[in-house]
Amino acid sequence: MTKYSDLQVHQGEDISFRLEIVDENGAVKDLTGLNARARFRKSYSSSNATTYSFSTSFGANDPTLGLLDLTLAGEVSDDIPRGRYVYDVFLLRDGSLDISEKILEGQIEVMPSVTSII
Repeated sequence: MTKYSDLQVHQGEDISFRLEIVDENGAVKDLTGLNARARFRKSYSSSNATTYSFSTSFGANDPTLGLLDLTLAGEVSDDIPRGRYVYDVFLLRDGSLDISEKILEGQIEVMPSVTSII
C-alpha cells in the first residue's frame, strides 16, 4: 500500500530522508534483491518537464534492516527552481526496471535559502 507524505527541501542544502519500510503486518521488510528509484517533477502528467532524482541507498548498507535513504546533494538542489513538485518512490527488482512496488508519493516543496554558505 502506497503511503503519502509531503517533503521540504531548501535550495543548496544537502538533505536526506530515511524511510523505514514495513510489510502489511508492520514487520520490517527485507529489501534484499531490490533497488529503489525516487524521482520528482512539476506534475505527474508533464512528460516534457525536467525530472529530478534522489540518490537511494539502504540504511547501514544492510537491506535486511528495511531502511531506505533518499539523498539530494546541495549542489543539485541549488539548481532546482523553487516551487512545488510531485514525487514517488518505487522498489524495483534487482537488475531490472520492472516495478515491484510503489511505496511512497506526495508533494515536495523546494524553497529558497536566505543564507548561502561560501
